[in-house]
Order: sequence, then C-alpha cells, then structure tokens
Amino acid sequence: MAYGEMLTDDFSRWTAGTSRMNYKSDWVNEMRIWLDQGWRVTDREVLYVELVVNNDLAFTRRNVVETYLAPDGDRSTSKAAVAEMWIRINGKWLLFRADVHPITG
Repeated sequence: MAYGEMLTDDFSRWTAGTSRMNYKSDWVNEMRIWLDQGWRVTDREVLYVELVVNNDLAFTRRNVVETYLAPDGDRSTSKAAVAEMWIRINGKWLLFRADVHPITG
C-alpha cells in the first residue's frame, strides 16, 4: 500500500475515545482490511489550520470532513481535527504521529 511508504516504522495514531495506538504495520493492515471489506472514502474536504516547519520536523493542524461509502451502499460523514508530526529522514518527509479528535455538531 503506497500510504504505508509515508509512515515511519514506529508511526502511531490516536483517536479520541480509544486508548489504542496503531503502529505502521498494524495501521496498514487495518486499512487493507477496511478496503477489502468494500469501504471507500468518496469525498474529502480539508482546511489547513497551521503548518510549522522546524529543521527536520514539521507540525500540521487541519480540519477534515470525509464521506464514507459502506459495502452495502450506505454513506456516512465524519468531521475531525487532525494534528500531525512529520520527520524528514534522508531528505524524505515521513509521518510519525497523527492525533485525531472528532468534531461534533
């Protein structure tokens, strides 16, 4: 999966309401299962709030609205605030950590 190439090996993702940390191999496997089950993202709107680059570290904050298509044809939408930490290794930017907080309302 090409998405996995953007992640550090010790990538972690945390979503409010869970205590689970997903590392690169776990996260990529979960995404494969999700896609193999027939789920798809059909629309995505992104509002970048902040980007800070400090040498080989970058921090982003953005708001994301995504629409999902379920295998049975149902659609759902989620809104979230996302904070990410990127690390430049050998000239390539890799995602180290993503924190996702659902936006309600």
